[in-house]
Amino acid sequence: MEGLRVIKSRGFTLIEVLIALVVIGVGLVGVVQFQGKVLKSAKDSEMRALAYSVAESELERIRDFSSKQDFFDLASVSFSSVSVAYGSASIEFTVSGAVAAYNGNTSVSETSIDADRKLVDLVISRKDEGVVLAKLSTIVALIDPGEAGLNNNKDGLNGAKADVQHNPGQAPDVIPIDLGNGSLKETSKPLPEIVQKNSNTYASTEVGFSTVTYDSSTNKEINEDFVTVNCKCELDQATTSSSGSGQRAAQTYYDEVTKKLAVDYPQTGEFVSKATGSVAETGQSFLCDRCCRDHHDSSDTSIPKYRWYWPSGSSAAFASNGDHQHYLVGSDGIAVLADEQGEDYLENCRFKRIDGIYRLMQDWKLVDITVMPSNYLADGSQGLTDYTTYVASVAESMLDQSYAANTNLVASSPSVAKPSGRDLVSGAMGSIAVGESVQVFSRSLYVDDLTSSAVASIGAIKTGGGSWLDKIPLYEVN
Repeated sequence: MEGLRVIKSRGFTLIEVLIALVVIGVGLVGVVQFQGKVLKSAKDSEMRALAYSVAESELERIRDFSSKQDFFDLASVSFSSVSVAYGSASIEFTVSGAVAAYNGNTSVSETSIDADRKLVDLVISRKDEGVVLAKLSTIVALIDPGEAGLNNNKDGLNGAKADVQHNPGQAPDVIPIDLGNGSLKETSKPLPEIVQKNSNTYASTEVGFSTVTYDSSTNKEINEDFVTVNCKCELDQATTSSSGSGQRAAQTYYDEVTKKLAVDYPQTGEFVSKATGSVAETGQSFLCDRCCRDHHDSSDTSIPKYRWYWPSGSSAAFASNGDHQHYLVGSDGIAVLADEQGEDYLENCRFKRIDGIYRLMQDWKLVDITVMPSNYLADGSQGLTDYTTYVASVAESMLDQSYAANTNLVASSPSVAKPSGRDLVSGAMGSIAVGESVQVFSRSLYVDDLTSSAVASIGAIKTGGGSWLDKIPLYEVN
């Protein structure tokens, strides 16, 4: 082995260097491309965020209507370009969209009085590129967003709200009626709210009140919201005609499955042939559109009537087509029959908020008025106890009489003795001198009709010892 030397290699060969350069180059290209995609993705995200902010702003603008006419005019809502600041520059977005009826019936015009809800679709794109960046849809309803608690249910018993601690109102304004099942029912607006809408020569008045039923076992409140409105209308046809098209009455009914009260109301596209009317003067309550058109009855006995407690027929007091008669009070104070096309008449309608929308209900039926001194219903008084007992007794009398006779709920008038101690001489007010002014209350009881089969079911529950008063559609109002 002598004479041999070992030579150690140092550095890289040319081939190795070239391979390394290729690998590094490919890697750098990938990094640059990735960085470009990251930057583009970040910019795209910013553009989409700006586009959605534009869409949300437009939706809020569309929702900001202040009258029923504004709501109808959403059919012709205009869309345009919107400029948004972006760094030191600005970006133009194009806003487009469409409004459609959201009621299951495409034949209903967006500007008709039946368009309770609108489906609004918005598309936002960059004006310079034409690339769609955002799409949003929403439902806009003819409701007051502040009444969210009344917009969640379709049975007219609107909402069971989140758990609440209920404090019954103070007598004598608010009278909590014990329903016997751990629930209290009271008129939460004891003095009805009155709003007057003045037209040219006629004042249309809205009278509203609401009730709340509190269930102590579940800590839930159930709300009912009512408005009664009077309107000046004009006949579309003579009273002998039934060629018009309007909606039938919504009505309270007893649900045999849930064992609760609910409301059956016509859907937007459900119309029946009957006489109709129109608003005679502009400037009245927005509810007058439906009141004038729909508050007419058909000769079809299977269709719920608005004036359900009146007889029907072709006598002098009723139209031959099954509709009730209509009158206009003349300047001399005498009621004049309106029975020819184009003639004016006065109408009165009852509405109930159901699923956020006021539905035209069957008429109120007043069953009782009790007049009493102003301090008769003071908290802790015997008068308060006697009166709340009396209200429950009226409901029991109606149920018992109807149950025994196998009739509808209000076929017989209740025969219950009025609560005592209400006279002004020796009653709660003490001795009142002749000519002295005193304040008195007038409390009213209204009831909705129930079918004989509903009465039979509720009567059987009462006979069996179950709670029944919560199943009677009775309303106590100051």
